[in-house]
Amino acid sequence: MRVHEKINRHLAKCDIEVERLSAATEISIERLLAMLSGKEPMYPEDLRSLCYALQVEGDFFVASD
Repeated sequence: MRVHEKINRHLAKCDIEVERLSAATEISIERLLAMLSGKEPMYPEDLRSLCYALQVEGDFFVASD
């Protein structure tokens, strides 16, 4: 499973809205949606911001299932 798919699964499981995540990470909604759909690359600093906002460890989404 790809990183953006793991993040989407986590967002659904925790009932977190993309708008709220966008505000918490200061990543625009448009860019965040593009990253979460796999249409735009997710850079390490993006992943770091997402992990911080979601209060998970840095390797939470990159560790193998």
